[in-house]
Amino acid sequence: MDALDITYELRKRGKTQAQIAADLDVSHATVNNTIHNRTTSFAVAEHIANLLGKSVEALFPDRYKFKPRQRTKRSQVSRLNETATGEEGATGALPPP
Repeated sequence: MDALDITYELRKRGKTQAQIAADLDVSHATVNNTIHNRTTSFAVAEHIANLLGKSVEALFPDRYKFKPRQRTKRSQVSRLNETATGEEGATGALPPP
């Protein structure tokens, strides 16, 4: 949905940006800028999505995408540490003074 669609759907449900701002104790500008994709506020986006009965990802697909993290194995972490420090078996700790 684009900003005009979101605003239209909110109006159909009897909600204004000013009311949303008051509900969340944020400025009207924060709500407007979130709707128009000029700033990111997950709390505002989530509240709007709930009002419209949609998920945040569906309402703002370019901004909020679920990206599951992959688990990192200990061997991968130690290899990353070795690469970063240039030493095998490096722990990243500083040597004693």
